[in-house]
Amino acid sequence: MSEIKDIKFYKALEDIAFSFISKTDLDDILDTILVQIGEIIPYSSANIMLEVNGMLKTVYWKGYDKYGAEDFIKNFSLETARTGKAPLVIKKREIEVIPDTYSDPEWKIFSQTSYIRSAIIAPIMWNDEPIGALFLDHEKPFSFSRDNGEKLKSMVNFASAAINNAKLLNNAHAEIKKRIKAEKKLQEAMEIQQVLIREINHRVRNNLSIIMAMIHMQSDKLYYKYNDYLLDNLERRIHAISLVYDQLYENSNFHAIALDSYIVQIFDLTRNSTGHGEEIRYSLDIPEEMNFGIDTLIPLGLIISEVITNSFKYAFNSTGGIIFVKAEKKDELVKITIRDTGTGFPEEFITKASRIGEAGETSTGLLLIVTLASQLGGTASFFNNEGAVTTITFPLRSKKNLPAS
Repeated sequence: MSEIKDIKFYKALEDIAFSFISKTDLDDILDTILVQIGEIIPYSSANIMLEVNGMLKTVYWKGYDKYGAEDFIKNFSLETARTGKAPLVIKKREIEVIPDTYSDPEWKIFSQTSYIRSAIIAPIMWNDEPIGALFLDHEKPFSFSRDNGEKLKSMVNFASAAINNAKLLNNAHAEIKKRIKAEKKLQEAMEIQQVLIREINHRVRNNLSIIMAMIHMQSDKLYYKYNDYLLDNLERRIHAISLVYDQLYENSNFHAIALDSYIVQIFDLTRNSTGHGEEIRYSLDIPEEMNFGIDTLIPLGLIISEVITNSFKYAFNSTGGIIFVKAEKKDELVKITIRDTGTGFPEEFITKASRIGEAGETSTGLLLIVTLASQLGGTASFFNNEGAVTTITFPLRSKKNLPAS
């Protein structure tokens, strides 16, 4: 008979140990623990309490429904610092067998659990620190022996590892859910922000279109060709800015607008505004990853538009030519080179370019290029080499620029 009991005991230990390996849900593990303990130590009711912020809280129970005490036990909690049998057992870190609860001065009797006449309290330890307690109750006095206490001690030692493992996993799952929820809220906020930015960009684009239409209507009423020329240039420059907002409206990434597709639009715009046909061609050498944010692309786009327009207007004779645009990145510097196969810059232009800021008249286009290059934290240079060459160099990660991505 003793051997059969021992076999059942070790089988129960094996099942509890197996639950540690095979189960991750805390309720499943706690249920296995109480079921297997009941196979070895019969009880009327049992519960497991775990410590949370200095409080013992009931996390799993069995048998209380039979006595109408389930609502009481599931809401039951104890301060671990309080006096009483359970806190005392946890402080002592030793299993306590209470043969007769009615005669134990430290046992607190509640009306809902007055049926309990004997009990065992076992502290649940992990790394020599208490993490909770296990309670076995019986409706008859003297139902638990010291031998029951020793067996329960072995079973609780196995159980504590399984409980701790499940707690860690539950905490990890809770943290993951919390982060997913936070990320979802952040994602929703970002989506709302993107919608708002898209709407703002759309309105800016529409406003620029209205401004261009007003300039165009005003230019039709002008009698002086020079004023008409000024308004045409102004309209073209506003249109160049508008193209950035076109790209923004079509692009989901507001911080990475492709330079190559933008320059293609600039060429199309310039060809239409200057009345030239296919006799003027272009060649682009721009890395695919050469992208910029709006704060960089607007000044850079205006510079490129200005240089390309000058080439269209002044560089070529009736046979046309080619405009080359090359972009390169080296040592955190971006270099944009625009070269045409035309007649080159007049010497007077290069002289003016080298003396920007000095007294004297400077063309609006030249001043605009130099000023915008400075806004990017960079410089502009002009020279001739089998045609006109303009280079714009600026730092990739200047505070004045959004980083390329």
